[in-house]
Amino acid sequence: SGHAKISYVLDCSGDVKVGFYNLKGGLITEFDLGTKGTGTHTEAINLSKTAVSQGMYIVRLTTEAASYSDNIMILN
Repeated sequence: SGHAKISYVLDCSGDVKVGFYNLKGGLITEFDLGTKGTGTHTEAINLSKTAVSQGMYIVRLTTEAASYSDNIMILN
């Protein structure tokens, strides 16, 4: 696999993590993106050294204040 591009908006600054889960809710891998400020952010996440391959996943973005999940399709 290559990269996943994820865009998000933070209402307040804080630590950000992004987790990739299988469709049964099992964690595949998680990335600590560090502390981010308020505003819009775009991350290119390198998936080449993970168990994430082509297919459908749940992506969960977590901050100290909130958590947001969505489905993502990974293509080769």
